[in-house]
Amino acid sequence: MQNNTMFVGIDVYHDGAKGKGRSVAGLVASLNKTATRYYSRVTTQGPGEELISGLKTCFIAALKKYHSVSTTCTCACILAVGQLFL
Repeated sequence: MQNNTMFVGIDVYHDGAKGKGRSVAGLVASLNKTATRYYSRVTTQGPGEELISGLKTCFIAALKKYHSVSTTCTCACILAVGQLFL
C-alpha cells in the first residue's frame, strides 16, 4: 500500500418509523498514512433514500481536510460503501 492512501467509508441509516423518519448518511476518511486520524461528516436526506445526495460535498470536504493535514498533493482512495468495497 502506498503511503498516501485515504481510506473512506460511507453508509446510510434509516429511521425505523417507515416513511416518517429521515435517513442519515455518514462518511469517514483517514487523514494520515498510518490511518490513525480521521475526518467524519454526516448529512440528512429524505426518508428511505439509499443514494447519498450530499456525498459529493462530504467527499470534497474530506479531500480538502486530507490535503490540509498531509503534505502530499495527491492520494489514492479506497472506498467502502456499507458492506461493499470499491
